[in-house]
Amino acid sequence: CRMSCLALINEIILNSDQDRGKIIQALEATGLPVELGLKYKKGQMMSKWMLKQIYYVQCWTLFKFGVKMNQPVDAKDNVKVNMIKEIRDIAFEVGQDRAGVQTLKRTRFAQDYKALGFTNTTDPTQDFQKAPGSLALELMREFASRSQVVFNRLIMESSCRPDGCPFISASIELVKILCQEFNIDTDPKLHDNQAPIYAFILTQNQTFLHEMFSACIQHLFKTWREMRASVANRNDINRVMAVTRDQIKHSLASGPLRVAEFEKNLPTFTQITEKWKDGNKRSSQIGRATSELQSHHDLVCRLLLEKKNNKKQ
Repeated sequence: CRMSCLALINEIILNSDQDRGKIIQALEATGLPVELGLKYKKGQMMSKWMLKQIYYVQCWTLFKFGVKMNQPVDAKDNVKVNMIKEIRDIAFEVGQDRAGVQTLKRTRFAQDYKALGFTNTTDPTQDFQKAPGSLALELMREFASRSQVVFNRLIMESSCRPDGCPFISASIELVKILCQEFNIDTDPKLHDNQAPIYAFILTQNQTFLHEMFSACIQHLFKTWREMRASVANRNDINRVMAVTRDQIKHSLASGPLRVAEFEKNLPTFTQITEKWKDGNKRSSQIGRATSELQSHHDLVCRLLLEKKNNKKQ
């Protein structure tokens, strides 16, 4: 009876646009997403119908992130502007006299924003005009405030080296990847029953994305060093992000039940390139085997044709 009610709620949310956010908040308040996540984590046998209902609940859990993802940062939004200032202040330990300045458009801050990896150093809000917008900014600010020691180490590494990884630019690209991998802001009706379910999204629905970002941004910096990438080469960040995407895919494919397991399973650059080599080797072997089968098939056809022609003669 309870699952039938859940199916009904899912149908209502699927076909509702205006009240979707309110209904999802009410659903989360019941604690049902956590309960379903714990049930899924136990590895119990579930029907396709049941898995479909759980996947819908996972989508509703991600709904709030999709809203923020599509929300650009307004230069007149004091809350968001102060988030950018807070990131700058934590990075460079700015005193209260500078932290209280009411506008970002000051040339004396341009060097700080450049060191952080902003593209627009006169008005940093412009870096958040496209998705993942406000979501990326909030994840960065949360990471900087919660993990100040790690954050400062990354900033020191990126700003003191001429080839350091640009924190802001890399973070924005990373959040894009996470949004794509978790189908954030994608209509669940477009997915089949085999769409992936991750227990940690349901059981850690308020914190999982921050923890994912924290784990991935540190791993991204490590990959940057291993690949000997340079900020001077614009193609390098694209190459590093391509590797990062594969690393994330590889870890998610291992079926982690918690974010800590996901972090533990993230492969290094060396490990992921070995997987690529193995994949290319297998593709080559399959290609050779297919070619050999085709050659054998052609030979048989040619012999049969010759035999047929001999009979006619």
